[in-house]
Amino acid sequence: MKFKFLLLLGLANALVATLCATDVHSIVSHYKINAEQEMLLQDSLPAISTPTQNQILSICLGQSITLAFDGMPLSATTFLEINWYHNDVLVGVGEEITLNNITADAAGNYTAEITRYNSCASITEAYVMYNVLLNENGPDIVPTVPLDEIELVCTGSYFSFTFEANVPIDTYNWIHNGNTISSQANMEILSFGPENQGEYYCTVTATNACGTTEINYLVFSLFSGDSLALMDTPAIQDTTVCLGNDFELTFGSVANVSSYQWYFNDTAIGEGQYLTISNMTDDNEGEYYCEVTGSNGCTTQTEMYLIYNVLVSSGPFIITPEVLGVVDLCVGADFTLVYYPADGGENFEWNYNEALVGTGLLLDLTNLQLDQSGSYFCTATATDNCGTSSLTYEIATLNIVDVVQPVISNIDGVLQVQQDFNSYTWYLDGISMSNDATFELSESGTYAVEVTNELGCTSASDDFYFDGINYLTAGTIRIYPNPFENELNVLSAKTIESITIYNAMGAIAYTAAGPLMATIDLSALSAGVYYVMVTNVEHQLEVLKVIKEN
Repeated sequence: MKFKFLLLLGLANALVATLCATDVHSIVSHYKINAEQEMLLQDSLPAISTPTQNQILSICLGQSITLAFDGMPLSATTFLEINWYHNDVLVGVGEEITLNNITADAAGNYTAEITRYNSCASITEAYVMYNVLLNENGPDIVPTVPLDEIELVCTGSYFSFTFEANVPIDTYNWIHNGNTISSQANMEILSFGPENQGEYYCTVTATNACGTTEINYLVFSLFSGDSLALMDTPAIQDTTVCLGNDFELTFGSVANVSSYQWYFNDTAIGEGQYLTISNMTDDNEGEYYCEVTGSNGCTTQTEMYLIYNVLVSSGPFIITPEVLGVVDLCVGADFTLVYYPADGGENFEWNYNEALVGTGLLLDLTNLQLDQSGSYFCTATATDNCGTSSLTYEIATLNIVDVVQPVISNIDGVLQVQQDFNSYTWYLDGISMSNDATFELSESGTYAVEVTNELGCTSASDDFYFDGINYLTAGTIRIYPNPFENELNVLSAKTIESITIYNAMGAIAYTAAGPLMATIDLSALSAGVYYVMVTNVEHQLEVLKVIKEN
């Protein structure tokens, strides 16, 4: 019998050796001699229980700790090796390692690398066993309940709060309005009143082998729920909606609101936080209000808010411009017309007598003449997603005024003009002499007058020459051009009897007998100053000063 057992044991060992050589894992299910042999093949590697991983250890500087691998074999075996690594560096072997006199460098992950093996096979596995954190001062106190909350409490109700943290707390000190109200983890108010409103702080301390930590927390703020504020007053929205579009009224998200009632021009139009108005028309322009009702468990309150001012548009809105009315201007003046204000307009066209005369905000008019009097219109246009708008306005009516040229008359030695003007300036040989309406002749020379009308427009007379001998009514003789080069034109209101031209020395340079009214060829005269004396058939004379060039 003993021989048979030894024989079987020898056969089994031989079979195991054969299996190891041919990969026991791939053929274990195909060989079965007896129950003992089958169990031996299936239990080819030592078994372990799953270890506890990622264990967080908070260690004080200078302390010593022992790290243990708790994934122990389920059955006794010596076929197990354990290597410990700290951040990929080998720091020890065995089921436990001890770290003495912890320093800052010891923080980090500790990994246990185990090797299971037998005579057939081996397997290596790594487990992150510990995450070591270092403390220098004491425990890190982390509240495990929400803090800095705002609570609404009804008058007369009971309120209670318990401070909880991740570590055991040694002391509690609750403070309200600078006064200590409790030294327990739980703070309670038996009957809440106005005096209990405000901020509540709690100072907690906790101790470990590293030291003591003290932290002050704002835990919560309490307010009486009997004074319910639904929301801050919303800003009024000025809104433009295109004609025919849909418009959504939105109140926004507000806590404690239980109902929304919308009004348009004091008429209820619908309920809900959102309300859509379809196919907007001009009748939908106006003010939109929302009446909200809310409750916080203590009280109910209803408030009315103006939310929208709505304009229904078929195009951009163009502001009416300022109109100048009638503007009096002198002939030759410069003037600029402006479309102001330009708000809403994008393009501007100016028209005069139904003709386009300019574009843009400004219309510059230079050297205005009489035929430019009249009404000036400007058309402003703009386009947006609602359409195109156009606005035409008469900006100004221009009245262009011309001043009649004054004609000097000599009446008994006094120079005057026939028309009335606002102001007069008399000149003798180019020098201003008087601002009176008349001017008394006093000496020989060339006289002229410049006049101004009520608009400030000016005009100057022709020169009137007086030599102390005789004189004609100013303006009856016209000689041009002056200066001249070769020919001189002589025109007179009355038939000319004779023309005599004197040089600057008083000598006769040219003479001709009338009756005549013609162009005189004076190309033979040298350049210089000459005096032309013209006598008419009534034996009146006038002397005018001329200059010959070249």
